[in-house]
Amino acid sequence: MANIAQTINCLHSLFWAIGEKFVRTPTYYTFELYRPHMEGRLVPATIRTPELKIVRRNGESASLAMVAGSASVREDRVTLTLTNASLDTPASARIRLDGVQVREVRGRVLTHADMQAANTFEQPGQVAPAVLPAAVANGGIQATIPGKSVAALEIRIV
Repeated sequence: MANIAQTINCLHSLFWAIGEKFVRTPTYYTFELYRPHMEGRLVPATIRTPELKIVRRNGESASLAMVAGSASVREDRVTLTLTNASLDTPASARIRLDGVQVREVRGRVLTHADMQAANTFEQPGQVAPAVLPAAVANGGIQATIPGKSVAALEIRIV
């Protein structure tokens, strides 16, 4: 479940607006990528991924899964959303769905080379979802999830 306190003109808002000007933020697009989970049933997912080492300010280190995700099913569609927390390393994803056949897959990804990039009134499409190449292969799905990204795969099943 995701919640947002205010939708316009605040930290991590969905939109920026001044007078007649209006722009969607990367947060808006993240919510858009997750929207197909609505009214879906949770699908248990096992994600095997390397750990990222994170150094805190006091010098102590912690770790974080490089890739995290969730899956849901509604009718003949499985939605799989994945985040890659690495700032520079893409993650090769091999996805297997037990008990069903994959008919087709379509992917979208939200990322930018500059981690500080943002949409502005002058450049409203600076950070926006793009097509994520994904293929049905060997009874599953293969895709590469870029570093610092959020990805969504729409998987049609039989």
